[in-house]
Amino acid sequence: MTDADRDTADAVINLWKAAPSLSVLFPLPPTWDTVRKTDSKAVIAMPYATLEITKGKDNQRITGGVYYDYRNVTIKIAGSMAPLAPAVQAQAGLPVGPISVIAAAKLAVLSMFNLKLGIPGQPYTLTMPSGARFCRWWPQNDGDIARDPTAKAGQDIWVANVKGEVWSVRTD
Repeated sequence: MTDADRDTADAVINLWKAAPSLSVLFPLPPTWDTVRKTDSKAVIAMPYATLEITKGKDNQRITGGVYYDYRNVTIKIAGSMAPLAPAVQAQAGLPVGPISVIAAAKLAVLSMFNLKLGIPGQPYTLTMPSGARFCRWWPQNDGDIARDPTAKAGQDIWVANVKGEVWSVRTD
């Protein structure tokens, strides 16, 4: 993992912790683990998320030691198809109605990580701990929901992979 990977991951995790809707739905912020350990018979009542950061397209030199950097971010959300309690929906700022845990989690993530992220006048942006300037989150998909192929028998685990490209300005 490179410094830019870690910097981008830390920015995503810090934003996640600051977002009220995500803090309500997810007991823990995203991790770098590929799978959280759960009892094989357990049903995940609340969703969890993991992060994958990889190098995006080639850097573009601007001038001197300044360049554009691109990182591909995948937020893997896992949860159940069980209905999410209306009280939790309201607390998370979601419209109250019949919705599954995984669908509500995807909706909450997409409400934060979208084209509006970082636009002046919007409440949230990615703040890079290194001081690199965040330019844009470019969505790569809508996070389609599918049954987790790695789930053990009897587990009601579904996943949604929300993907985006993070563009930032960095210095050597």
